[in-house]
Amino acid sequence: MKKRTLTSLAITLGVFAWLQTETTSGTTPPYTEPLSEVDVHKSRQHSSSFPLYNDSTHSAATPELTLDVAEDITPAAEPTQPAEFNVIPGEPLTPHHIDSRTQTHAITAKPNELVAADDNSKPVLNQDAYLRIESEISSWELIEGKPTKLSLWAADLFDDPEHDFLSKRIELTLSGVKLTGTSTLELKGIPAATVVPKLTISARDDHHGVEEDAWVSVHFDLPLISPSQLFRHPLEGETVYRLETTSNLAGQSTPYEVVYCEAFKFIQKDVYYAASTNKTQCPNEDRLQKIGNYVVNGDDLIVSSRRSSFDAEQTWTLKKQYASIKHPEVENYFVSVYDGKQFESYTMQKSRSAMEQRINAPTGRYLYQIAFFDYLLPLRNGEYLVSEIGNFIYNHNTEVVGPFGETIDSDLNLRTYQQSLRCVDVAFWYNSHVIAGQGDYQIDIITSPYPYDPTYNIDCHEYTSNLTTGQISLAFDLNYSPYDELLSGEVYSYILRPKPEFAEHVEEIKLNLIYSHPN
Repeated sequence: MKKRTLTSLAITLGVFAWLQTETTSGTTPPYTEPLSEVDVHKSRQHSSSFPLYNDSTHSAATPELTLDVAEDITPAAEPTQPAEFNVIPGEPLTPHHIDSRTQTHAITAKPNELVAADDNSKPVLNQDAYLRIESEISSWELIEGKPTKLSLWAADLFDDPEHDFLSKRIELTLSGVKLTGTSTLELKGIPAATVVPKLTISARDDHHGVEEDAWVSVHFDLPLISPSQLFRHPLEGETVYRLETTSNLAGQSTPYEVVYCEAFKFIQKDVYYAASTNKTQCPNEDRLQKIGNYVVNGDDLIVSSRRSSFDAEQTWTLKKQYASIKHPEVENYFVSVYDGKQFESYTMQKSRSAMEQRINAPTGRYLYQIAFFDYLLPLRNGEYLVSEIGNFIYNHNTEVVGPFGETIDSDLNLRTYQQSLRCVDVAFWYNSHVIAGQGDYQIDIITSPYPYDPTYNIDCHEYTSNLTTGQISLAFDLNYSPYDELLSGEVYSYILRPKPEFAEHVEEIKLNLIYSHPN
C-alpha cells in the first residue's frame, strides 16, 4: 500500500514537472529549410589598363543576405559604371591560326552580366576611317609568290555611342601571310592563291553579350594578283599623249591641216579621251571623258568607242617601247592604230611636258635653230633605228635661197647617233610633207616639195653632219613663195606623211614650230 502510494506520487510529480517546462519555454522553434540559390546582381569594375586575353573576373563582394519569411528579399545594388576605355591597346598579339587560310586574334572583355539597357547601342562604323582604310588597301601590291610586308592603322574603325569598352576581333583570310598587331595591323609573308582573300574587323561592346549577333563587322577585299594577271599593257593606267592633225581645230577651219595634242587613258577596261583646243598645249587630265571601252589581246588594245570620231573599232598595237634619248626619264611608245580601213603610227608618251615640247619648237632667230626629238626610223629588214628629227624655218631677208626667188628656207633634218643615212634607203618611205600657217597680211603660207630626184615624192638631200667622222645625214627640203611673209610668234605646223602602204610601220611626223624673226 505504501509502495503503491509512493509510486503514484512520483508519477504525479513527473507529469507536473513536464507541464511546468512547457509553460516556461514560450514558442516552439520553427523548422528552417536550407537556403535556395538566389540570383544576385554583382558589381564589376573595369580597369583602364585591361590586359590582353584577360580572363580574370572583377566582382564586388557577395552582399550580406538577411532573410525573413515575412519580408521580400532586398535587391542588389546598381552595377558600377565602367570607366571609359580607349578601344584597344597597342601591344602586338600572338596570331592564332584558325586554319591554313584564316587567322583570328582578338582582345576581349568579360561580358557585363547585366541585361543590356534598351537604349544602349552597338558599336558604330567610323565612315572616315573606313574610307581611309579601303583606299589604302586598294593600293596594296599583293602578288602571289612575292614576299610582302604591309601595315595598316585600324584602331579608329569603330566608335561606341556610350563609350563602352570595345572588344575587337580581326580575321585575315590570305594563305601564306601572318597577321599581328592590334591598333596597327601588320601583314607579313608570301601570299599564296586564296579563293576570297579578305580582311574582316569586328567589334562588340560589353552590353550586348557574347553571341555572334553582338558583333558588328566590316569586310575589306584584298587585291591579290595572280602571276597570270601581272601582265598589264604598257599603255594602261596612266594618261598617254599623241599628236594628231585636223583642218578644223576648236571650230576654226583652215585650208590646211594643223597639229594638236590628244590625251587618252586606258583604265579598268574604260577609255577616256580629251583633245586640245589650241596648237601648243596638251589637254589637262581633268578634261578626260569616257568615250568607250577596250580589251587587251596580247600587245594589242581593242578599242570600241561611242564617239563619232572613233565610231569604228580600233586596234592599237604596241610595236616598240624604248627610253627617250632626249628625255631619259620618259618612255616612248611606238604604236600603230588600225580603224578597219587604214593605219597610222604614232610616238606616244606619258609625259605631258615632253609631248608639248614637240609642239613648241622654237625656230627662226638664227640659221638652223632646230629642236630635235626622238624618232624610230624603219629599216628595210623590219627593224628600227633610233634617230632624231627636227625642223627649222629661217628668213634670209634679201638673199634668194630657192628656185622660185624665195628668201625663206626650211628643212626637216633626220640623223642617227652613229650610222650614216642615204636617201635611197629612206626617202621612198614617204609620200608628202608640208609646213603651213598664217602669214602676214592674213595670207596663208602653204609650202610644197619639188623633188630634185623624181624617184621620190620628197626632196631628199644628203649632207655631212659630222666633219670628224664623215657621218652622213638627210634633209627634206620645202619651197616657199617669194611673197610669203612669216609672222613672229605664229605657230606653223609641219607634217611628213608616209605612203599608205607603209603607214603601219612608219610614223607620220608632226611638229609645231614657233617662229621668231632673226636677231
